Order: sequence, then C-alpha cells, then structure tokens
Amino acid sequence: MLKATKCPNCGASIKVNLQKEQALCDYCGSSFVLEKTDEDDSSQGQEEFSKADKTVAKKIGCFILIIVLVIFLFTGGIIYFVFDFAGKTIDSSLDSNSKNVIRQIKDKQKQ
Repeated sequence: MLKATKCPNCGASIKVNLQKEQALCDYCGSSFVLEKTDEDDSSQGQEEFSKADKTVAKKIGCFILIIVLVIFLFTGGIIYFVFDFAGKTIDSSLDSNSKNVIRQIKDKQKQ
C-alpha cells in the first residue's frame, strides 16, 4: 500500500510503500527508514474492506440488471402474444363482407 509522505531530508512530497521498511526519495536520493504506525495498519484494513464492498456491489448490480432484463423480456413477450393473438382473433371473426368494408375505408383514408 502506498502512502503520501515528505522526505525528511529535502521535504519533497513522495509516495512510499508501507510494506517495505525503507524508502528512497526520488528527488534528493536519500534513503530513510519508515516507522510503522497503528494508523497504517487500520487504513490497510479499511482498503481491503472497501475492495470487498465494491466486489459485492458489482455482483448485486449485475444480479439486479439481469432480473430487470428478464422481467422486461417476459413482459414484452406477453404483450406481443396478447396483441398478436387478439389481432388474429379479430381478423378470423370477421366475415368476408366486413373485411371488404374495412379495406375500402383504409383505401379512402390513404387518398
């Protein structure tokens, strides 16, 4: 885990790896020993916990997206089936004379 700190020799802002015992300043080239603090341990635990939270959140988000997609497709299928079936039923229940009248009305509307 990296932590922002200042070089004790030149005061430059640098990032150090907290898992190592020594650090090297990129600006002045001096090396120094890192002191381990309780704060460093707790922040590492919080970072691991937040990674776990993000993983769980991604999985829950994917699950919800799949459920919404399934509901959408299922509902769309039912709506398509109902309207398609209703259209076939109406057409089949009309006699040929009624169909001719409907066709004539549609032709007049086109003009």
